[in-house]
Amino acid sequence: MKTNKFVLALALLLSFAVTGCGGTSSSSVTSSGGPSSTSSSGTSAGTSKDSSASTESSTSSGPSYAATITSPVEGATLSLVDPIVKQYWDLTVDPFATAANPDASYTLLNGTGVAGHDRQTSKIIFTAQKADTYSVRLSLASDFSNPIDRRAVGSSITYTANLLTLYPQTKYYAEVISSKGEVVSAPISFTTENAPRMLNAFGEYPVNFRDSGGYAVGESSRIRYGMLYRGATIDGLESYGREVMGKELGIKSEIDLRNLGGSTGYQTVNMIDMTHPFYSCPLTGYEHNIGDATWEAGIKALFSAISNKDNYPVYFHCEYGADRTGVAAFLINGLCGVSFSDLTRDFELTSFNTNPQLRTMDTDYGSWIRLYNAIMAKGTSSDSLADCMAKYLLSIGVTQEQIDATKALLVEPTSNAIPNSEYYCAASLKAPCHVSAIHGAVTPEWVEEGGKVTLTTTLLSGSSFTGWSDGTSVVSTDNPYEATINATCTYSAVLKDDADVVAAEKDDLLYGATLDKVSDASDTYEATDTNTADATSRRAWKFFSPASTKTWPFVSIKLANPIKVGSGKFQIKVRHDLGTVDWMSMRFYDENNAQVGSESGYAPGAYNAYGTASFSAPNNSTVAYLRLATNTYDDKGDTGTLFYFDELSYQGIETVTESGTAGATGYTIGKMEDLPLDSGMTKSTISMDYSNVLNSDSLCSIKSVMDATSRTANWQGHIVLNLDDAVKLGNIKASPNAKAGTLEGYFKFSSDIATPLVEVGVAWMGDWAQTSYLEMNLGEADSNGWRKATFDTAALADLYAGTSSDWTGALSRLVFAFGDLAQTGTVWMDELSFVQGDISKYAREVPTETGTRGASGYLGSNLEDLSISSDSHCIYGHDHNVIHAATGSSLKIGYAASSAGYPRVSLETPNSSTYTFAKGTFSGYFKFGEGVTPWASLKMIDTNWNPVKDPSDSSKEAEIAFTLTADNNGDGWYYGTIDVSQFAFAGTVVVFRINTNNPGTATNPYVWVDQLSYSIA
Repeated sequence: MKTNKFVLALALLLSFAVTGCGGTSSSSVTSSGGPSSTSSSGTSAGTSKDSSASTESSTSSGPSYAATITSPVEGATLSLVDPIVKQYWDLTVDPFATAANPDASYTLLNGTGVAGHDRQTSKIIFTAQKADTYSVRLSLASDFSNPIDRRAVGSSITYTANLLTLYPQTKYYAEVISSKGEVVSAPISFTTENAPRMLNAFGEYPVNFRDSGGYAVGESSRIRYGMLYRGATIDGLESYGREVMGKELGIKSEIDLRNLGGSTGYQTVNMIDMTHPFYSCPLTGYEHNIGDATWEAGIKALFSAISNKDNYPVYFHCEYGADRTGVAAFLINGLCGVSFSDLTRDFELTSFNTNPQLRTMDTDYGSWIRLYNAIMAKGTSSDSLADCMAKYLLSIGVTQEQIDATKALLVEPTSNAIPNSEYYCAASLKAPCHVSAIHGAVTPEWVEEGGKVTLTTTLLSGSSFTGWSDGTSVVSTDNPYEATINATCTYSAVLKDDADVVAAEKDDLLYGATLDKVSDASDTYEATDTNTADATSRRAWKFFSPASTKTWPFVSIKLANPIKVGSGKFQIKVRHDLGTVDWMSMRFYDENNAQVGSESGYAPGAYNAYGTASFSAPNNSTVAYLRLATNTYDDKGDTGTLFYFDELSYQGIETVTESGTAGATGYTIGKMEDLPLDSGMTKSTISMDYSNVLNSDSLCSIKSVMDATSRTANWQGHIVLNLDDAVKLGNIKASPNAKAGTLEGYFKFSSDIATPLVEVGVAWMGDWAQTSYLEMNLGEADSNGWRKATFDTAALADLYAGTSSDWTGALSRLVFAFGDLAQTGTVWMDELSFVQGDISKYAREVPTETGTRGASGYLGSNLEDLSISSDSHCIYGHDHNVIHAATGSSLKIGYAASSAGYPRVSLETPNSSTYTFAKGTFSGYFKFGEGVTPWASLKMIDTNWNPVKDPSDSSKEAEIAFTLTADNNGDGWYYGTIDVSQFAFAGTVVVFRINTNNPGTATNPYVWVDQLSYSIA
C-alpha cells in the first residue's frame, strides 16, 4: 500500500507560481458546468500575452519533438468524469420523482455500478522516444503563463498525466516537459466537457470531493466556482491531499459539520493548515431538527463563517460528505437561488461515491423532500425557495447582513470572466499533528510537523517514573520531556509499581496485559488509581472514546500469557460513567489475532457503579487477545463514552467426557451441560454457576434465568446445546444416534417455579421448526433441591417420525425447556449424560431378487426397503416393529388426524430399473395401530412416470386392495396378497405405491409394513 501511494504521489508533484492568502491563484476557474448552466461552452478564462496566438499541433510542420500528445487531440473535448456520471449530469432531474414513478435520472442512480465514480478522471496521454521523468504543463493561456505541471507516469513509450482538478467548459493548453524543463512536444489545446467539477487528490482523503459552484441562479447568474468545496472528513489528510487542497486549490478555511467530541474525535484545528481558520458548525439530520437548538446554532455558525470573505476558499464537510454536507449545500445554494432540481442533482451526486443518496430517502434520520417542504412552509405560497430559505434563516438568528454578504460572495453574472484570482490562500503544507500522553499531560496538544511539545508525567499511587515510550521503545527518561513531533502520536509514561501494588493486582489479567490497539487515534486506554472496583484493587483501566459516529469504539488488549481454554468464562468488572447507550461486548482472538468463538454482550445497568460481566470463553481455543467494545452513538452531541474495567479473570469449567466407540452401543458422553450453547435458539439468560453444583465432583452448573419473553416459538428452548458445534470444535468425536439411548441429568428449580418440569426435544438441520417436546421423568428433590431426570430417547424417534424431513437420530441441537412459553424463574442443570443404546434394530434390510424378472420362478423380497420416493406421505421411517426376526426393520407409516388424504409410501426401484408386471403375486405383512381399520392397497407407476390406469376406466388410476388375513400369532400382523393380473397391465413399472387406511382419530395412528415381495409362480 505504501508503494502504491508513493507512485500516486509522484503524479501529484506540482510546480506552482503562487503568492500568499489573497494572492493570484496558480490556476483559474471557468464558467458553469451543469445542465441548467447559462454559460457558454468553450470560453477560455485565461489571460494570455497574445490571446490570438495560434497553437502548433503535433501534426503541423515545424520543429521535431521527442514526445507526441496522443489524447486528447488538438481541439478535442476532454472528458472530466466517468461516463455514468456524465450520463446522469445530462439528464433532467425531477426532484419529486418517486420509486413508483421514477424519471430516467432516478432509475440510473437506483441501478448497479454507480458507486466508486466520484473522482475526476481527466488525463493526458503521450508517447515519448526515450525514457525520462516527464511532466505535462497546463495553462489557461496559449503562452503558458501561470502554468501548473503534472508529473507523468508510465513506460518508456507511453505516459499518462492525471489532471485532477480541471474546470468544466474551459479551454486549456498543454505541452510535455522533460526532466530538464525543456518543452519536448508540440502544444495542443482542448476544451473540457460540461460536467460536475469532481476533484481528485489521489488519496484516501478526501473522498466525495467536489466544487459546489457552477449551478445556475436565474437566467443570467451562477454560483461561483472555486469558493465552496464539499466532501468527506479530512482527519487523515495525507501529503498529496494537502498539496491539492492547500497549494493548488488554495483552500483556506475548514468547516466541520460534525459534533466536536463526536466523530471529530480530538480535531479542533484546520487539517489542511492548522494556522488557518477552523469552524465547528454541528448539524445533524434533516427536517426533524428544525427547531432544535444545537442544529440552529450550527447553521448560525455556518453562515457566520461563509459570509466572511476573509475565510474563502472554504472546505465544508461531515463524516462522509453526504447527509449533513448535503443539507449545508442545500441551505447555502438554495438561499442563493439555485433551483430545487439542481439542488437535488448536487445532493444525489454523492451516490457516485457510496450507496445511492436518493431524493426519495425517507428514514428516521430524515427525508430530502420533507426538508424541502419544511423550508417552503416558512414562507407563503407566492414565495420562492430562496425567499423561504431567507425567512427561515432570519427566524433562527442569521442576520440580513450575513445573508446579503453570502449571496454577494457566491453569485456572479455568467458573463463574468471566471479566473478566481481574488480568493486563494497557499498552505504551509506542514501536517497538523495531535499529541496525547498516557499518565501525563502534553503542551500544546496540536503542533505542525517538526514542532515541539512538552510532556509531563502524572504518577499513580505506589508508582515511580522510569521514562517515556512512543509505543515501540523508551525514548527519554526526562520529566518533563521536550519532544519533536513529525506525526500524530501518543506517548506513554512508563511507570514502575511498588511491590504492594503488584501483589494486589497479581490475579487481575488486565494488570499484566498490554495495549494492542484502539478504534481511533482519539481513544485512550490507561491505568488509573481511582474508580477501582473495590478497596483491595489498586488499579483499574479507563477507556475513553470521543468518537460518536464510530460503530462500537473498542480497545484491544494483549494478555501477558495466552490462555488455553477448553470451556469456561471470562469475568470482568465494568463501570459505565459516560455515553448514551449502556452496553459493551467481548471478543476473543488467538496468537495470530484471528477471532475465535463468538462475541457476547453485557449491559452494566447503572451509571457510575461497577457490575460483573461474564462472557463464555471459546471452546478448545487459545486466547491471546481480548477486544472490549463499548456503546455506539448517534452523533447527536454526545460527549463520548467512558468505561472503567477491573479484575479480569478466567474461570475454567469441566471438560466434556467420552467413553466407548462413537455410534456403538454403550458409547457415553458425560458433563454434556458444558457443551457449546446455541445462543440463537437459547431463549433465556445463561451463565455458569460455580456455587450451585450437584456435588464436590462438579465444578460448575449451567444456570438458566427465564422471563416472560424467554421463548416465542416451540423450536426455541431455555437451554439449547449445540452438538454440531461440539463435533466441529472437537469436544466430542461424533453426534450420538438418539433413536436408542438414555439421557440423564440433574436439575434444580427456584422456589418461584410452582411445577418443576423438564421437557426435551431435538432441532436438526433438515427441519428446525419440527422441534416438539417430551417430558423427562423427574425424580424427587434431594436435600439441596436437586432432582434426577431420565429419558428414553427412543421416544423421540416416534415423536419426529413422519415430519417433512425424517429424523436420522442425530442430536444436532439438544433442546431443554422448563414449561410454558411464559415460564419465569431459574433452573440449574448439572451432570448431564447420554448413553448410546442399540440402534442395530433400526437398520434397513437389503432388497433381494432371485430369478429373471417377468419369468416363472422370479422372487423379489424386502421391497419395503427400496428407496422411498418424494411423493410419499406421512413416512415415519424404518422401525424395529417387525414380523419375524429380532433384527432388521419394518416400514412405519403414520398419520395425523388433522391431515387430509391417505398415508402412503412410494417405493422406487433401484436406479429406476423396471419390473415386468403382467402376472404373479404381490404380498406383504401389515400391522395396524389401535383404532386403525385394517386396509391397504397397491398402485403402480410405469416407465413414463405415469400411473397405471384402471382397465375398466382409463380416466382413473388402477388401485387394487390387498386381501388381508390376520396372522395366527396374535401379534396384530396381517398377511396381504394381490393377484397382479387384476391390473391387466402388460408393461413394466418403476414405482410401487402402498396406500393405507385413513386412521382418523385412532389412538395409535400408525401402520407398519414388512416383508413386501413380488413373485411369479
